[in-house]
Amino acid sequence: MSSVKLIKLELNHSERLFKIANEHDIWINVRDAFPHPYTHEDARFFIEHVASKKENIIRGIFYKGILAGVIGVHPQTDVYARSAEIGYWLAKDYWGKGITTQAVSKMCKLAFEELEIIRIYAGVFDYNLGSQKVLTNNGFKFEGCS
Repeated sequence: MSSVKLIKLELNHSERLFKIANEHDIWINVRDAFPHPYTHEDARFFIEHVASKKENIIRGIFYKGILAGVIGVHPQTDVYARSAEIGYWLAKDYWGKGITTQAVSKMCKLAFEELEIIRIYAGVFDYNLGSQKVLTNNGFKFEGCS
């Protein structure tokens, strides 16, 4: 049995989310909308926001029963409606253990089952070699950089 589980976030996870999301090394690897410093209010807002976004699949990454990060798949619109973007982050204490590779595998399976998509893609900063490895380990192919 896998020690990695994807679980819907609930408000009782907000304290743990606050503690693990407030890391500079996470913040420099995600999009600008991710706040830094990450506050208790940010954690509560995010969990409430996730609950209201029915078109996305967003889950907490739990490792051995402990919230270790967040992963989500976001369907696109218009001519890209059959594609979805995957995004994720993991607390630094858990890096290098294969957790994110397992989480991406599980999330892709879930997304293809629940969404009417044929493609999942990811955007990764060129210096984030760990995230690039997670994706190639899951069969993602490099398409280009800008």
